[in-house]
Amino acid sequence: MTEEQLIVIGFLAAAFVAGWIARALIARRDRADRADAEATAAAIPAEQLERAVEATREELDRAIRSHLTAIALSLHSDDGEAAATSELAEEVSAALQDDVANESMLSVMDGEQGARLSERELDLADWGFAYGVAWARARERDPHEGGEAVAREALQAAGTVFRDYAAEAEWAREPSGNGRNGSG
Repeated sequence: MTEEQLIVIGFLAAAFVAGWIARALIARRDRADRADAEATAAAIPAEQLERAVEATREELDRAIRSHLTAIALSLHSDDGEAAATSELAEEVSAALQDDVANESMLSVMDGEQGARLSERELDLADWGFAYGVAWARARERDPHEGGEAVAREALQAAGTVFRDYAAEAEWAREPSGNGRNGSG
């Protein structure tokens, strides 16, 4: 055997021994951790443990629903989902076109020493109103749905409605009152 071969064999043997020692230490620690976990579990009352298990099940159920909703929305293949999204969009559109609701929302700005909102600020207020309505209605439809799925559904419905609203209005705004358009 050559000197290089002996070095390689020595290196492999040392690596084997180091791996074996590391595994033995880890296994010992794993056994100790497992024993600690079992002792802790024995100290927890069964009722409290059952509540924790149920809470975990509910959270997993919420996560699964959120994930499946996201997939369904991204595929747009389910007519039921499309109908629900369309219905949500109709509700958002009705709210956005409600002059009383918009005037009421913007009325808080009237008290600021005659300050008028710019066109951009009005657009942002309308967008915030549309998204807020969409989010609230989507959450109301399924209170157990995950936050990401609710936000995605709200964004889709509000985005569609707001684009149509903005294009339709292409704002022939005649400033009146607090910078609101003449038509309300």
